[in-house]
Amino acid sequence: DFIHGIHSAERGSQTCGILWNDVKPDHLFWDAQRGLLTVIDWGNARFLESDLTTHDRQFSWRDDYRQLFEEMGRYLTLTAPELLARLEWPERFSDENSTPEAIQALHGRLEAALQEEDQNMAEARRGEETLLRADADEEISLVDIQAIQSQVLEFGEAPDFERSLRYTAGFAARLAQADRLEELRTLASWAANLPGADPQQWKLVDLLARLPGRTEGEQRRLFIDAIQGAISRQWDNALWDISTAIQGFPEPDWWPDLTTALRSLALGSDHQFPIEGSLRPLVAVRRINLAVQAAARRLEEQVEANADPAPNASTDALEQARQLIHCLKDEVIANWTQIDPSPPDCTLEYAAVEPVLAEAAALLPEQHRSILSALGQPKAQVALVLSAWDNRNFLAARDNLRRLLMYDPDRRRILRADQAILAAPEFLARAQAGPQPDDNFAEWITSVELRGRELRNQVGGAAWLDMILDGCKQMRKGAWPSDLALARPEILRLMPWLARFERRERLAVLLEEDAGARPGWSEQASPNAPPPAASVVHGVEEARLGLADQGAAVALVEPLDAWMPEARGSSARVVSGLLQLPGGAAYHGAAVKLMRMDQIHYALPLFLEEVKILVRLSDVPGVAHLHECGFILLDEGASFPLVSATAAPPAAGQVVRIGADAAPEFAARMDAMLEAGWTPYVAVEKQAQEDSLVLLCDAGMTRGQYQPMLTLLQMAVQICDILQIAHERDIVYRDHKLLHYYWNAASRGIYMIDWNVARYHPEGLTGTDLEMDIVQFGARGLHHILTGRAAPGALPLGPTRPEEIEQAAHSYQTQWTYDDRRLSGELRSILEHVLAGDYTKITSLRDDLKQSMMHLPDTHL
Repeated sequence: DFIHGIHSAERGSQTCGILWNDVKPDHLFWDAQRGLLTVIDWGNARFLESDLTTHDRQFSWRDDYRQLFEEMGRYLTLTAPELLARLEWPERFSDENSTPEAIQALHGRLEAALQEEDQNMAEARRGEETLLRADADEEISLVDIQAIQSQVLEFGEAPDFERSLRYTAGFAARLAQADRLEELRTLASWAANLPGADPQQWKLVDLLARLPGRTEGEQRRLFIDAIQGAISRQWDNALWDISTAIQGFPEPDWWPDLTTALRSLALGSDHQFPIEGSLRPLVAVRRINLAVQAAARRLEEQVEANADPAPNASTDALEQARQLIHCLKDEVIANWTQIDPSPPDCTLEYAAVEPVLAEAAALLPEQHRSILSALGQPKAQVALVLSAWDNRNFLAARDNLRRLLMYDPDRRRILRADQAILAAPEFLARAQAGPQPDDNFAEWITSVELRGRELRNQVGGAAWLDMILDGCKQMRKGAWPSDLALARPEILRLMPWLARFERRERLAVLLEEDAGARPGWSEQASPNAPPPAASVVHGVEEARLGLADQGAAVALVEPLDAWMPEARGSSARVVSGLLQLPGGAAYHGAAVKLMRMDQIHYALPLFLEEVKILVRLSDVPGVAHLHECGFILLDEGASFPLVSATAAPPAAGQVVRIGADAAPEFAARMDAMLEAGWTPYVAVEKQAQEDSLVLLCDAGMTRGQYQPMLTLLQMAVQICDILQIAHERDIVYRDHKLLHYYWNAASRGIYMIDWNVARYHPEGLTGTDLEMDIVQFGARGLHHILTGRAAPGALPLGPTRPEEIEQAAHSYQTQWTYDDRRLSGELRSILEHVLAGDYTKITSLRDDLKQSMMHLPDTHL
């Protein structure tokens, strides 16, 4: 109808239609997927005139209908005779059945039949939709699916094979989950023949469904999981589950077929997988071994043919080949399938295999390329695993392990590596948390190191793991935890508990340096860290003494030495002060020591010595740093109290402020200022009264309540650290007592004050100087810290003059009490030796105290 009515122009004249003139089934093509008809071969077509005949009057529109009736009649007779009758198809062309009215009647019958077929087709499609709907939980028999598909095909359209495949995959997964493996095999065989299906996939599902046999428990569950992986095309997971299921068992007969099928599906589209690497690496190595054996036999024949008994190149090559065969068979191949091979061939890497293969390549140069390519892709995959392992990306490492198993399915150690990586977060958390209460420190360190080395053997090296192992090894051999942190600050990110053995502000500086920040004292180290100890004034300046709210540069607030009788000094009064910072906008708190003007001859050398020593120790954490020094002249009529009193000090006067950077000016101006009536002062870091070790450690003050032994030992060790630096700088402290020690819990740091009785020996310290300082620390400091009381016969807690210290005993006897049972035998021995004067170096005492801390049964880290 359409072509007969097409109007066109031919050679300038108008035409009124086209005659096809070649109607036959061979020229008709039906697209069942899209429901479209395509007509080909228009070579016999002619243009029609206005009377619907050709120009030469030999053909007319009736010729197309004649061919239609005859050719399609024969076609329908052969293919659908019932349709031929149903349509009342004209058997032959005649005047009666070729009239426009007759043709219109035939067209009507076709339309009616088509409408009926469309309705039936729609019903079939609805049936197909119902059967294959995605959320259907009920099971459908294959007979029903095949029936509906046949029905759709009968209507000349293609069934929804894609939907059928999706339903089949879901149905297969349900059958596998229900352990109905025989039915699953039947379904897999049918699915393999569906258009659009991957026959290899469903053949693999059929193969896997045969494997479980009579297995049970966990092993059967793994087989079922492998089937599920194959159904969902997760090849790596399928192989992983199968390998896990058979670990510890000999290689099954079906293993080569299974791995071949899985690797073909998983790696077939992997363009990076070389042709030579399509073999399982173990098979490639076995073939290499056979090639080496063949080469060895050829060499044997050459040696036997050579009558010369003397060694030659052939005999040397033969011996080399025999050794290579031994290595390949007894070491490389034997270890390949072991889940726990012995070190050093136990990690994921192929380090033990590569040299042997290189030697084989040298012996078999014609196979050089194939030998070296056997490990190409597995090595690259191992690199990905170890990179993720090194970055602590454990999920990525495990994912890459599954792909590695696909490249090398016989390397069972991969399964053990997965278990190790799975356990790594717990190991890392344990290393980061540190020893817990009731953990023996030495046993804990050893167990962590052993577990870490096991992980390293099972997976491979990693920077984070090697750092933890090295730290554990050093501590197991006696290294002090904070020494590790000082030497390698980056270890704190893996074992932050190490910081509990060291001053927080000191570690903060080290961490800044490790991160590339500018070295220096960190004000941002911790919200609880003490304020910076920098000088508040530079050079020398004259200012007013008065009230801070009136803008005075220096303000004296209240006494600091009146809280207990022992706190008053024999050479100075100590008051709380406020020092104006540069710019005048803010003040800094300080402890201000005012020389007792009634003891000038005694106090003067002590003040000068303290300033000199504090300058030399200005960079040492734990030394109460010097803010400034100088001179005060009170307004007329005012004076400072000579001894401790609770009254506020005089508030008005003049002050000459000397910064720590100009400290020599203090000594240079001393005589003239004293002559003029000025009072010398030294301003140092102010410590909180509640941090005094008298309140924290003296048994009388604490009423028998003791600090944890770990905290006490940390205090003692830090005092030793400060004394070590002082001794190295030719300074002895001498005036050891709890009043001079402060413990800042926030920064976990000891602070030592009152260095006025200390002595700087520019010519160097003698052995007697060192031994005396250590003994006094033991008697008045260490003994008091650990037991709650000073050693019997030690100097009293109150003010101590230099000559009293110089005349003090050089050794003391210990007297243990019932409360001292808290101390381990090791600590008692240390106290006995330090009191007896057996320590000649403070470092030796410090190291022994550290070791005793490591041996505490409960470290409370």
